[in-house]
Amino acid sequence: DQIANPPAILYRGTEDFHGTPLASVPYDPVHWKYNSILEETKDFIQTVWDGGVPKVDPADAHYGLLMIEQAYASARTGQPVAFADLAKSGE
Repeated sequence: DQIANPPAILYRGTEDFHGTPLASVPYDPVHWKYNSILEETKDFIQTVWDGGVPKVDPADAHYGLLMIEQAYASARTGQPVAFADLAKSGE
């Protein structure tokens, strides 16, 4: 949640109710979207230029999109979505 301060909190396990704020994620409610798109674009260009590996694994990004699509489907239908359904939706 980029509007909340801190914007990113790491939770470890089911009993970690408070989490640990991630100091590497700056609080910037005004410019966060622009800056995140800029950084991802720079990383993509650098990766293509160098022939390297992107900071965000494309498979992880794809899985994240599948999760978002399934969350919308769940909200629309009122039905839960199992993790196994995510793998099927990407086939």
